[in-house]
Amino acid sequence: MKIILVFVMISTILLLVACDREQVSHQEQNSASAQPLSIITPGGLFEGAIRLPLVDMLTENRREGIDFEFEITSFGDDWEDVILRMNTMLMAGKGYDVIVYFDHPLYAYVNRGFLVDFYDLIDNDPRFSRDDFFTNVLEAFEIDGGLYIFPLQFGFTHVGINSRLPESIRDRFTQLFSITYRELFQIYNDLRREYPGQFDYLGFSYRCCLIKNTAIMFEMGYFIDRGNRQSFLDAPRFAEFLEELVKVECRNRLIHPLEIPYSQVGAWSWFDAENADVSVFTFHSGTTPWWSIYAHLDLDEPYFLNYIPIVDNEGRLQIAPSWPHHGIGMGLSITAGADIDLAWDFVARMITRATNAPQHQINDSGRINFLMPSLRTIIYRPNSQAHLESGFSVFTGLWGNWTVSQSVLGLPRAERQQQIDNAVARVQQLNEMPVTRPSFFPRSLWQGIEDDIITPLSLGIIDSQEAAQQIHNRVALWLIE
Repeated sequence: MKIILVFVMISTILLLVACDREQVSHQEQNSASAQPLSIITPGGLFEGAIRLPLVDMLTENRREGIDFEFEITSFGDDWEDVILRMNTMLMAGKGYDVIVYFDHPLYAYVNRGFLVDFYDLIDNDPRFSRDDFFTNVLEAFEIDGGLYIFPLQFGFTHVGINSRLPESIRDRFTQLFSITYRELFQIYNDLRREYPGQFDYLGFSYRCCLIKNTAIMFEMGYFIDRGNRQSFLDAPRFAEFLEELVKVECRNRLIHPLEIPYSQVGAWSWFDAENADVSVFTFHSGTTPWWSIYAHLDLDEPYFLNYIPIVDNEGRLQIAPSWPHHGIGMGLSITAGADIDLAWDFVARMITRATNAPQHQINDSGRINFLMPSLRTIIYRPNSQAHLESGFSVFTGLWGNWTVSQSVLGLPRAERQQQIDNAVARVQQLNEMPVTRPSFFPRSLWQGIEDDIITPLSLGIIDSQEAAQQIHNRVALWLIE
């Protein structure tokens, strides 16, 4: 479904053409019709965030007697049709001014000159310098030395180990400061091999299948040279990774989390229906604000220990997955055919106002909506500290009376504030580490790999070497298309 929302400002006359609700045209002071700033975005939460700076631009232009209008095109599940239509428009020299990343062929657009390099805009804008941003994250998004998608936020996946596991397994994990997916799978498989029958009730982690798929995508990226369009996925090391992965079993013998009482790690920890004192997972992975908070708090007698970030084979942080947005919350691109000054003004406003969302908002019916803050880090350094502090304050109950962490809520206010300060410091320290490049695999490519290769591998129809070779063949073909 496509919804086009148009706000129109007129200096003297507002003319509404009722025959088509999707477009609103008007007449300027000097009778020349202005082209609206057009933005395309996946439907959902992004629309509200996009509209705020646009309304600011509308208000300022109205105050100065300048005509301005914008269009937001929103879509749902018809993303394949949207990409085909957008490809045709761009090849014709037309198209949307700003694209909110969803699943379009980013590399192909860059190679064909369809997108603007943000570095050129930043370097020529006296309001910004590159040092205003987490350059390690921006560098991870570079393509051929240019920045064609601007991530507004980013976050990393953290994982902790079950505190009730045997000491030898716990110690092996707690001595680490970071971990790869391969190492994570090895520890789980070694636990089951070294203690047969004792921990059969333990699954790997909540949302295990999603984590396994994410791990494959990240590992695949390590064996691909996008610049030279080469795949090395037929390497023995990738097959060895698949061998470890296929041994990991996903179990879901659980009760719903809301049917159990709060614990020291919150209602979003999961417990065995027959014994609520024992977590049914070997690992607890924090990839969203609901869970990642525990990676940075000091809890008494926690169910999971030593939350550490997941890294790639070279120790670079893996940006937390958020399909199809690759963990960045929202990424923006400006097309070459846009009114670049106007589009950059909008993006710059998105950058500078992407701090913490207001905690309460009155909707059209007069009711109060609670807006969740994100514990992802804002890419714009001047706002990042305050954003994290306010996010942790909400999630630890320092603001208001809602919390997912009863143990922190029970602390005196000063101790809660110290917990928040320590947590923010940990996050900010991690934010400075090198970051691995996001995969940006098209959804169609990944779905084909999952259905045609990963599923047969999981069922034992093919072995890891055959799976690696098939993935290599498919990716190599995609790279040269």
